[in-house]
Amino acid sequence: MSTASAPVPAPPEPATRADRVTWLDTFRGLSIALVVLGHVLGGLAFASFVSESGKQWLWAAYDLLYTFRMPAMFLASGLFAARSLRRGLPRFLGDKTRTLAYPYLVWSLIGWVGLSAASGLANNQADPLTPLKMLVDPMQGVWFLYVLFVVMAGYGLWAAMGGSARGFLAAGALLHGVVPFWEAAPSMLVQVALFAVYFGMGLVLAEHVRAIGNRLTPRLLLLVVPSSFALMKGAVALGLDEVPALDLVPALLGTAGMFGVAMLIDRLPGVEALRYFGRNSLQIYVAGGHGSVATRIALHKVLGISALGTHIALGTVAGLVLPLVLVAACEAVGFRYLFAWPKPEGDGADRAASAGARRHPGRVVGVPSP
Repeated sequence: MSTASAPVPAPPEPATRADRVTWLDTFRGLSIALVVLGHVLGGLAFASFVSESGKQWLWAAYDLLYTFRMPAMFLASGLFAARSLRRGLPRFLGDKTRTLAYPYLVWSLIGWVGLSAASGLANNQADPLTPLKMLVDPMQGVWFLYVLFVVMAGYGLWAAMGGSARGFLAAGALLHGVVPFWEAAPSMLVQVALFAVYFGMGLVLAEHVRAIGNRLTPRLLLLVVPSSFALMKGAVALGLDEVPALDLVPALLGTAGMFGVAMLIDRLPGVEALRYFGRNSLQIYVAGGHGSVATRIALHKVLGISALGTHIALGTVAGLVLPLVLVAACEAVGFRYLFAWPKPEGDGADRAASAGARRHPGRVVGVPSP
């Protein structure tokens, strides 16, 4: 199954930068860059000006990325969920409604309106029933927010009833192995069953992530990363990614490789730019696809450019940069409702977010990553 991907959610801002596991910031930046690339590849695969051989190549690249990218994002989300829940279930659910459910609804409607307005120019046509369907059927383009909200809410209720992280992982594994065999399963349940298990793995690994990062030296990572991706590609070649339960194998191998890449490049100069993308992952996720689509239409319809390399490069750059321009515009006019519902004024956490925004210019005040 191929579905537009999404970014990994950001953790709360730490008390000091010394306490921060910086490679996780780098991972989020790498993730959102791959998300935008995936949007570009998937969009071009449907474009009429791309040859059949080109479409086959695009789908192969897209599907290979999708094998590990989404599992890695849900796993990373689980790494920080338990810490968020320490503030209590009502606060936890309220925060997730503000930063996941709200932007899902807003940007689903924006996407629907944009698709309706671009009828005849975009690859797909707008469904007039989308405003109703999106409440029960995750909408492509922003589906990650919907599914992550359901998983987060489920975990919050599970923990409130005394359930453990390992128990949630076991429940997720059961869903992952059983639901694919239910042909009439609702779309939302299918998505939750596919990814809740990775979220559960993040919960279990949360207390060990710093130690794991400390033990993996650059020399060891240079062995782990290519080995992980090579084994993942071999598992995909064997078709394991299409087999329920066994699809965990290539997904986890690719996830290990992706985290390893983040640890390696975290040691390189200039990586702060990638972390900046990660700190704005929500904004880039919801708006980046629109920037990439607009760029594809402009290149082909206006400039007459059909070269795949040009479309991939410029579409990816536009998907990363244009959302940040939108972030800056929102800051300039003081509009705080485009990417999340703001925290109440006077909230202590809101003041901390304001301080964080001053430390990281370009981040909308009061609007964290999901």
